[in-house]
Amino acid sequence: MRIIICDVDKKYLKLQKDDLVYNNITNYCRGCFSCWLKTPLKCIYNDALKSLGENMRSCDELIIISKGKYGCYSPLVKGILERSISYVKPYFVLRNKEIHHEARTSKKIKFKVIFYEYENVETLTKLVNRNSINYNTLKPDIYFIDNLNGIGDLI
Repeated sequence: MRIIICDVDKKYLKLQKDDLVYNNITNYCRGCFSCWLKTPLKCIYNDALKSLGENMRSCDELIIISKGKYGCYSPLVKGILERSISYVKPYFVLRNKEIHHEARTSKKIKFKVIFYEYENVETLTKLVNRNSINYNTLKPDIYFIDNLNGIGDLI
């Protein structure tokens, strides 16, 4: 299963049967930590993102498609990613001589990020590489494209 977090219309994607697409958000993370402590992997909000952390744990690939704005993901994509915090544990470990959240699983998923309408390639590349360490994924594939029509071929 692939999880696709994006800020583009599904018409640009070439989806597989079991893909989960998250491209909308109704409730932003409020930092209550319930998804870490009270109901691990489950958000308190009963919406489409409720099981995002749990779904990420069982996926094979995480794909992010976002406008690259101010050295970060778009506000929509960033908001969705904030709701995925339960994918990692609230405890810290030393990884690569740095402090990171402890992974909930030893499985390393594929990680692919596609930026469009981007600026500052160097900063965006650093962001994705840092996210890869935090999510404990395989080395990320990072793409910078100029046309949304090419997204489907990359996923």
